[in-house]
Amino acid sequence: MSMHKLTARDGYAYLTRHVAAGDAGLDAGTSLTAYYEQTGNPAGRWYGEGLAGLGDANRRLRPGDAVTEAAMTAVFRDVVDPLTDDALGRPYSRFDDGKRHAVVGFDLTFTAPKSVSVLWALADDATRVIVYDAHRAALASSLEFVEQRVIRTRTGDGGRHQVRTRGMVAAAFDHWDTRAGDPNLHTHVVIANKVQGPDGAWRSVDGRTVHAAVVTVSELYDALLADELARRLPVEWSMRDRGPRRNPAFEVDGIGEHLLAHFSTRAEAIHCAEQEWLAQFETTHGRAPTRVETTRARQHLTRATRPPKTVRPLADLLGDWANRARVLTGLEPRDLARAGQRLRAGAARARRRAGGAGGDGRPGAR
Repeated sequence: MSMHKLTARDGYAYLTRHVAAGDAGLDAGTSLTAYYEQTGNPAGRWYGEGLAGLGDANRRLRPGDAVTEAAMTAVFRDVVDPLTDDALGRPYSRFDDGKRHAVVGFDLTFTAPKSVSVLWALADDATRVIVYDAHRAALASSLEFVEQRVIRTRTGDGGRHQVRTRGMVAAAFDHWDTRAGDPNLHTHVVIANKVQGPDGAWRSVDGRTVHAAVVTVSELYDALLADELARRLPVEWSMRDRGPRRNPAFEVDGIGEHLLAHFSTRAEAIHCAEQEWLAQFETTHGRAPTRVETTRARQHLTRATRPPKTVRPLADLLGDWANRARVLTGLEPRDLARAGQRLRAGAARARRRAGGAGGDGRPGAR
């Protein structure tokens, strides 16, 4: 999971043109509803117990309701209740120094490992639904953790007291691919920077807790997804080395490295740019960069290497991915997607055979 802070300067435009519209560069005058109908992308959905603080006795927003552009505008730009137009606390501060900008929200992006995205992209329809449901279940549990253990606000003089809230107000958007058109199952969850404290007053989120929890929430989502997928499908997981200066990746067994590399065009472009930057940095400074310098450079290079986004319906993407897999391997995509499941089935048989020699014999034991 990654986190992107939305500011008052560009936050709403970023939300509508890049998050809600799948990073498509949506024109300001284009209707989101028309965009979704044209591309086949699903509309966003509301999340969070904080929705109970919006509306009145006759009108309510509930988790799972579709996100409309009017409601997004109210919450993330105008900072008002989308159903009653009541202000959600104080308006955001305005700065004149051109450097500081009020935070209007936090974009938490939950991305499935590449092997999961490839499995989802190449599988038959029934398996694809199972993979997607596993992602959604892991996402829901992760967001429950964020709401209960991460989201806080501050009260008292100078905000010296950190307190719990009545829940978050968030909009979630599912996306299917990278800018390079590779499989990339992920969900943007945009959390509004307005919450109700225990007293019912609307205040800003304590952003420090959100920043501090990024790694924890990311690892939680990864672990939950692995468990959900292993429970729903006969797949195994293992760590894979990704080379120097890169952390190992936890991936589904049976999805070959050649497939992962083929469907990782964006990652490879960023990696090549990073290698060029690294060589230039060491030549200029006479030393290797620190972890902080590397992280900042990678963030910059990710933006700098972005190709233009071409928005395509999911059905077209699935057909293209299947054809690419056939050309690369000479095999049918469904057979490739089943490889991981056959691998676990073989491991289960081996464990059962070893049961009489000290193994526990359970098909699903690891």
